[in-house]
Amino acid sequence: MSGLKYSTVEILREIKMRQEALTRIKILKSSIQTINNKIDKILREIPKGVKDSFSKDIEKIKEWQSSSLPSESEGMRSSQLSEIEKRLKAYQEEGKALANLLLDIKERRRGEKERELVKELERIEAEVSGMENLLKKWKPDKLDIFRKFIAEIFPMIEKGDFVKAEERIEEVEREITKMKEECESLEIYDNERKFILDKLRIVCRDMGWDEIGEPHLEKVDNPGSPLIYEVNTYSSGIMKFYLTLKGIKVDSPFSPEKDFCYKQFDSLSEKLKDFGVQTKFERLSSPEEEPSLIRKGELDLPEEGEEREESMER
Repeated sequence: MSGLKYSTVEILREIKMRQEALTRIKILKSSIQTINNKIDKILREIPKGVKDSFSKDIEKIKEWQSSSLPSESEGMRSSQLSEIEKRLKAYQEEGKALANLLLDIKERRRGEKERELVKELERIEAEVSGMENLLKKWKPDKLDIFRKFIAEIFPMIEKGDFVKAEERIEEVEREITKMKEECESLEIYDNERKFILDKLRIVCRDMGWDEIGEPHLEKVDNPGSPLIYEVNTYSSGIMKFYLTLKGIKVDSPFSPEKDFCYKQFDSLSEKLKDFGVQTKFERLSSPEEEPSLIRKGELDLPEEGEEREESMER
């Protein structure tokens, strides 16, 4: 009798445990659905650009949303239902953590990313300002282009379009680095040219040649165009020097005394050498044409300092 009575109590306990487990599973699934709805709402509130910036986190959240929940039925044993309940609790906790992560992206991490990009953009803006004089001299149109591009990026950051803003910042930064290197190179060549001109004027005066006017740029609005320096040699007439950014070209009248002409240039080279300027002038034109001599080993730039258009594709 006692054994039979004990068995009846066990059956009732199993039914009770099963019913309680089914109730808890139902509550868990309802809670999970609430979390899912909350995540959907937050996702709708976050701009696409922000979501793209945190794509790995967003992908993880969407994977959680798309996961299939385990199914239960009244015919299952309490131990089976308990296992389902355990899995749902873990799934619920993960959902809560992901919802908090999404809120963090929306409220805190978005702000951090925005401040980071604004700081980077302000640094680039300061760099462009620091290059202003060089750009105005060598690449005047680039200054306004850079400022326009920078001004266009700020609204992208404000709207949360971080991915596009980052791409544009990298693009502008590459172009600025390139322009900076080009302008610095041109400035170095120009300073060397001015040094050479200064020494050339000293040597020409020492040789008894008189200057014809002040040295001047061939093209006033192009600092990379040749510097023209004219002297009257008296013995050989007027001589015109063209100081390019990478060499010296000379136009001098043809002299029947060929050896005398070359002796003059040899003397010029020797005197320049005393100032650390290495030259060796050679004839480029035919005897029938007006002689044109150039500093040996140097190359003329075809259009020094003229703008080479480099467009930044949007």
